[in-house]
Amino acid sequence: MGHQLPTLKPKKLYFLSADDHSHHIHIIESLINYLELHCYCNVVYPARAEDIHNFDSPYSWFINHISSSDHIIFVNSVGAQKLIEANLNKTVYRNRVLGPEGDLFTECVKHFFKDNKARDKVINIFFEGNQNESRYIASSFTFQIPRNLPEFVLKLHSLNLKDKEKYN
Repeated sequence: MGHQLPTLKPKKLYFLSADDHSHHIHIIESLINYLELHCYCNVVYPARAEDIHNFDSPYSWFINHISSSDHIIFVNSVGAQKLIEANLNKTVYRNRVLGPEGDLFTECVKHFFKDNKARDKVINIFFEGNQNESRYIASSFTFQIPRNLPEFVLKLHSLNLKDKEKYN
């Protein structure tokens, strides 16, 4: 009988995205579906939040979820950079109609500027055609999706390339 691999434990991910436009949202939701169905991940995404009204405010909902998340996935995009720059310059940039959660994206980003523990959980991702480096949210780990999807999933589960072959 062969050596049995340890069972992967589900990872809780908080997805932070500016939701640039409908195609961008569709790609993010497809990635989230893939991670949940095939990669042992439980994803928290504000646009899908069913429990947000159970909290005093959207911000307290956010704090609750990032505190219990294994990783915070920051989706770097043109819209994300413009929202951050507008906030830093005290101007307004609206790239979408705000939902019941309000402008949670900007509040979340502000939180990362002052909370080192949360910032340490951040993994940056970007999609082909977008800039790869966030000028404002630093992370030791940045992945282009879908090109680096296998490496991204390995990072989520703290696995290495040798483990990739074992779990394939």
